[in-house]
Amino acid sequence: MMIIAVFLLLVSKVNCGQDCLSCTGVETYLDCNRHETCSNNEVCFKQKYSTLSGKMLYDFGCSMSQVR
Repeated sequence: MMIIAVFLLLVSKVNCGQDCLSCTGVETYLDCNRHETCSNNEVCFKQKYSTLSGKMLYDFGCSMSQVR
């Protein structure tokens, strides 16, 4: 029984990246229903930008983390 518990613990640690929204060009995070799991060296990001017509849009996803 102990071997199974250790195995399950190891399996759950294999993919431990953040779960992030994954969309481009949406007006709000509520419009984004896709998710992605980032790599261990990535973090979630949000980028806000304006179109030529002045509409504010967002991109969401994974990005390389920066060490400061």
